[in-house]
Amino acid sequence: MNSESGCMMKTLIFNGSPRNNGGTATLIRELEKSLAGDVNVISSYKANISPCIDCRYCWTNDKCSIDDEMQKVYRLINEADNIIIASPIYFGEITGSFLGLMSRLQFYYVARKFRNTEMLSVKKRNGALILVDGGDVYADNAMSMGKSLLRKMKSEFIGSVYFSGTENVPENHTAVPEHILAEIKELSINLSKIPAAETDHERQARIYPIILSEYNPAWPQWFAEEKANLEQLIGNENIARISHFGSTSVPELTAKPTVDILLEIAETIDIEDLIASLPNEEYIYLRKEGNSLSEHDRVIFLKGYLSDGFADVWIGYT
Repeated sequence: MNSESGCMMKTLIFNGSPRNNGGTATLIRELEKSLAGDVNVISSYKANISPCIDCRYCWTNDKCSIDDEMQKVYRLINEADNIIIASPIYFGEITGSFLGLMSRLQFYYVARKFRNTEMLSVKKRNGALILVDGGDVYADNAMSMGKSLLRKMKSEFIGSVYFSGTENVPENHTAVPEHILAEIKELSINLSKIPAAETDHERQARIYPIILSEYNPAWPQWFAEEKANLEQLIGNENIARISHFGSTSVPELTAKPTVDILLEIAETIDIEDLIASLPNEEYIYLRKEGNSLSEHDRVIFLKGYLSDGFADVWIGYT
């Protein structure tokens, strides 16, 4: 239990190994010993979960057409505080069985891409990887793939454990070196550090940190690149004017390193069509309804603000 929030910690572990007593299963059991709260383990080899068949049902519906155990997994992903991917490495990659299960994350991608909908609740999820191989000491591809899959599940990568050398131990007994057990213990401690629920003020301070920087000569170029990108996505015929405003538009001025862009459109433009034209994997969309029938909604798109952050696109009418 998280002592700060009083909530039961929920951990979801994906097991991509076919073996009951191999290195992956052994490390999962060791991790479970140190984790408090509710722990669910999903085995890609044992679960009744089919791979994605690209039927495109989810392009227009808010659920997957395949009625199997993945429906339960979607719920567990949404509720999880921790998501761990544990898998042996076969030919330099996470197992094919596990990748087949993970192909069902296409459901999340399609919702974001084509229906402008986020299927996962907004919360902090810790993510971690446990990778095991016989002794090739080559985990780069598997590590990269694991991190990518965690991102698809809106989970923030906080650490990994890599156990290489299982081919040197007896078939039915995996002896885990002490230093690997110590890493598993440390990982469990880090996974247990769930922050208390944020207040609105704390969340605003995290998402919009106040940072001042010396003038950057690249800011005008960033504006020019984003202007060209908006023109391509929206179409010049729908744009009255695009302007660089705010402190970064003033040469030599110390400023918050965010390029503010005013996108002016005609009254006749359908705002819903405009919103749909900007891919939501690039832009974070915020909207505030107008206070009267004559007042337009206030619309803003944030691009990259949480990580690389440099652009806010404000929508205005001409």
